Amino acid sequence: MAMKNLYFNVIGVTIFLFFIFNLHAQDAEKEWLWAKGYYGYNDDLLYNQIRKSAFDEDGNIYVFGMFWDPAMIDGELIFQDWIQSESYPGQFLAKFDINGNMLWKKVIKYNANTCRGKWMYLRGDRIYLLADIEMGGSGDLNGGLYYLDTLVRLLTVLNTPPEERVPPFDLAGWRSAFITFDLDGNVVDQKFVQYEDRGRPLRWPFISQSNTPFHVDASGNIYICSIVEFTGDDPSKPLYTIIDNERRDSFYIPETVPGEARLDRHFLFKFSPDFNLLWVKPFIHHTEGLSPISYSDTINPWHDFTFYGLSADEEDNLYFSGYIRAVPSSQYFPLCQYPVYFYWDSIHYNVIYDQSSARYQPFLIKYDTAGNVLWNQQLYTNGSGQIHQFFNGNTVNEHSVFVAAEGNMDLFIDAEMQIPIPHSNNTIADYRGFYIRYDRETGNYINHGLILDAVYSSAGRDPAIINNHVIVQGRYGYANQHSNKLIAYFCDNGEFKGADTIFCLPSSLADISIKAFDILVHESGHLFTYFWSNGERATFGNITVQGGPKSTAYFGMMYNPSLLIPYDTNVVVSELPAASACFILYPNPTGADIHIRLLVEEERFEKAELYTLQGQKLGEYKSLNIPASKLSSGVYLVKIYIDNQIITEKFLKN
Repeated sequence: MAMKNLYFNVIGVTIFLFFIFNLHAQDAEKEWLWAKGYYGYNDDLLYNQIRKSAFDEDGNIYVFGMFWDPAMIDGELIFQDWIQSESYPGQFLAKFDINGNMLWKKVIKYNANTCRGKWMYLRGDRIYLLADIEMGGSGDLNGGLYYLDTLVRLLTVLNTPPEERVPPFDLAGWRSAFITFDLDGNVVDQKFVQYEDRGRPLRWPFISQSNTPFHVDASGNIYICSIVEFTGDDPSKPLYTIIDNERRDSFYIPETVPGEARLDRHFLFKFSPDFNLLWVKPFIHHTEGLSPISYSDTINPWHDFTFYGLSADEEDNLYFSGYIRAVPSSQYFPLCQYPVYFYWDSIHYNVIYDQSSARYQPFLIKYDTAGNVLWNQQLYTNGSGQIHQFFNGNTVNEHSVFVAAEGNMDLFIDAEMQIPIPHSNNTIADYRGFYIRYDRETGNYINHGLILDAVYSSAGRDPAIINNHVIVQGRYGYANQHSNKLIAYFCDNGEFKGADTIFCLPSSLADISIKAFDILVHESGHLFTYFWSNGERATFGNITVQGGPKSTAYFGMMYNPSLLIPYDTNVVVSELPAASACFILYPNPTGADIHIRLLVEEERFEKAELYTLQGQKLGEYKSLNIPASKLSSGVYLVKIYIDNQIITEKFLKN
């Protein structure tokens, strides 16, 4: 009986969400142009994935991802060489035109270890890539590193005199490659970066728990947020940068860090275009109230950063978003002296007020080009229950910064402004995705938008902004399973407008999982999205993409010209004039039909008439449903005949 109830509950939720989330998708002009996927044979969602993507001015899309052999796109292997290995993933950068044709691709792969993709950034006519590579770690003389268009075996390197070996084809171990391409895939510049600690190169120069975001400013300077793996016992001695095997610049980590500490090893680096170190600053200036339980460290009791987003304005100010995560064991929480403060400098800080909300601490920080903190923001909780709250990615426009976020309890912007999370019962809040909009100059809260009607929704990384449209990628499903991909549409005043759904169909409904990341929109009205899932196939509108047996990276392009038309913020949805207090038009705005909800007896309703703003009559209806799905985008008038009155209302067709 329990399994039967579960089955009908799941089917009921799926049908309900299908109708709710496809209201917006019924716009006749909107369509998925193409969709693709690739997969290899591994057990982990970590390696068949797209890390970052970007549009150029012409609408071409650049995709940077990781793959597991033998991954294919459109029937073509991403990588085809003797170095193929089902044990270690590689990384690739590919360019697709707006119709989905692959124009070129570049691959980095090592047959004896993982080549990890970190971040990609496009500015003007240059693509910047950050990736980890290694050569020679296996000792296999026939092994090798395939780097872009060149394959070099370890045996070839060993037969080359040490003074003639050049990065990346030498035996210096792990390093980060910072590569600059033009839009045709040609390498314009490349630097190979390591850190040296006590005369020994550190294993991974640029590392993070999930991402290593970076930005390149108008002058070509590079800002990278990362972790330094401090391994020495004397922080008074410097570390050094090693660029292309040459020791360059020294820097110090805070003297408070005793080896394995967590928070104070997170840094923001600024390099010149030639990778000379201009400055380096720790993200955490100091803390107050944290327990000294971990590593005998009075500052860092098992707290970690996760950087999810980095955006920049036209003045190259930086906006970082993410969260600080505490140790996943409540035994350490009581040992802290609440409130706990995380200071970004001597003035700005995030605060945790009580033990119950100590697990995740979202942050949004604005830095100038000198590394000064200009303002910061966070979310607060009401101090009840196990709190899960995250700031994911962010996107900045000329006036505001928009942050994708999610949480499972009522959250607070400040002492008075609350984001109520709907509850499906009396004690447990649903997991919901939303966005928050801040003034980019002051950091002041402006508004927020909550994904409606979806139980257990969440938000992806970077929102997309065009005109006054805010688009958030996320997931939704049932229970704690995120079984489908969600594209949620908002007006920038916080109104939820509807959503499109990409259905991910698993072989076992309870096993499906989705990792949702960026969503991009081009000024032409094209929308690009990507995610990865262990679902066996994904359906983009009328396009179905077959997935792999374990995990698949999916991506696709939609054309949606309604994004080019700003929402009419003069159309009031919930506030009606007193004369129309006997009915409500909904949904308004709409992508489908308009419905009349009577607040009086149905017998008092006579008819409804539909008009353009120019007075052209489009139809007359005796029912409470007005067909509008085939109407062009714009504002229309509805005349309601009720109680011997004629009441005219406006609605917006998306």
